[in-house]
Amino acid sequence: RWHGRAGGRIQAVMAATGLSTSSPELLQGLREGADTRGLRLSAHLGFGERELVQRIHGMAQFDFAKAHGMLGPDVVAVHCYEVDDAEVDALAQSGTHLAHCPHMNQFRGEVAPIQAMRAKGMQVGLGIDNYFSDYFEVLRSCMASARIRAHDPEILSANEVLALGTIDAARVLGLDKEIGSIEPGKKADLQMVNMRRLGLTPVNDPVTTLVYHGHAKDVDMVLIDGKVVVAEGVVQSADEDDLVTRAGVAADAAWARFSQRYGGFSVAPPH
Repeated sequence: RWHGRAGGRIQAVMAATGLSTSSPELLQGLREGADTRGLRLSAHLGFGERELVQRIHGMAQFDFAKAHGMLGPDVVAVHCYEVDDAEVDALAQSGTHLAHCPHMNQFRGEVAPIQAMRAKGMQVGLGIDNYFSDYFEVLRSCMASARIRAHDPEILSANEVLALGTIDAARVLGLDKEIGSIEPGKKADLQMVNMRRLGLTPVNDPVTTLVYHGHAKDVDMVLIDGKVVVAEGVVQSADEDDLVTRAGVAADAAWARFSQRYGGFSVAPPH
């Protein structure tokens, strides 16, 4: 129902949460379903389940993924922070793309080796995965985590990071012919940032300033297909206040159902 809607911007994807929680039959079914419908595949890979996959399935994690159709040019792997050199080679040789989620990963104390992946020819784009909605924070997390991993304050320039969040992300999703950069023939999807804000002025270099100091609140206008959908920072297609209120009610109801079914919920105490 939704695949290809919004001028092709909405893409349905056949996805597995991970390998340790997926049976061979499930993964093969996802592969067959994706092939039949011409969809991409996605899975969380290399995110701390190496021993589980070996114990449950009796295979190394990426051998299991490959054997059941979860590596390839139409696959978007998510995370891949627990990978060795041989596994990076396997990912690159398979043509698998990576959704790099540095902001989420850093809260797990992990950093994916994206410089090694890119050097091997892997297509990498930035993702969010969970919790975080300010994409500018993801840009900074990408830059900071790569530099910390390499102990090098000069790798991954602001221009490279911005590309990872725009045109490279579009390439990962197979949408780079339509969106991801501002050029003739592409969709008129534009985001206007007000640079006359505290923290963004003065502007010596616009890309560097935006990547180092921009925030979602600095976005003044958004156009999709040339139509203004955000003006002066306010969504035009919905009543924001009503939307936030209804979202809160729905979330409270969901947590109440969870608590009723499972007897409550709590955050695990620190070790």
